[in-house]
Amino acid sequence: MITRQDIVDEARKWVGTPWRHQGRVSAGIDCVGLAVVVAQALGVPYVDTPAYHKIAARGSLLRPILAQTIRREDSAPGALVLFWLHARSKEPQHLGIVTEKGGLIHADVSLKRTVEISSIPSELKENVIGYFDLPGVVD
Repeated sequence: MITRQDIVDEARKWVGTPWRHQGRVSAGIDCVGLAVVVAQALGVPYVDTPAYHKIAARGSLLRPILAQTIRREDSAPGALVLFWLHARSKEPQHLGIVTEKGGLIHADVSLKRTVEISSIPSELKENVIGYFDLPGVVD
C-alpha cells in the first residue's frame, strides 16, 4: 500500500532538481518526469508517458494520465494535479503533486528547477483541469 504521505515525501526528494525537458534522472526532470520518478520509486505500476513536445499536443499529456490514474473530485495530498498554463491553451501543459494544506511540488520551467510552494498560485488554480490519484494509493 502507498499512502498519500509516501508520495509527497518521495516528491520532496526531487525539490531542487534542475528542469530538463523529458528528464527522468537527478540531473534533470520536467513536470511529467516528476510524476514518473515518484511512481517508479514507490513501485507504482505507472507507465512513462511517451515522447512529447515542450508544448503538449493531441492529448499527449492527458491520455496517459487518464489511462493510468483515478480521477478525484477534489484536491488531496499526493494527488497529481493537471493544468492548462493559460486560458487559451487547448491542451493540458503542466502537472504537479499536491502537498499537505494545498501546496504543490512541481518542475517549474521558468525557475529551471523543481520547487515546493505552500499554495497553488491563483493563476494556476484557475486553470486546474483535474486531480488524479496514482493506482494503489490509500487514504
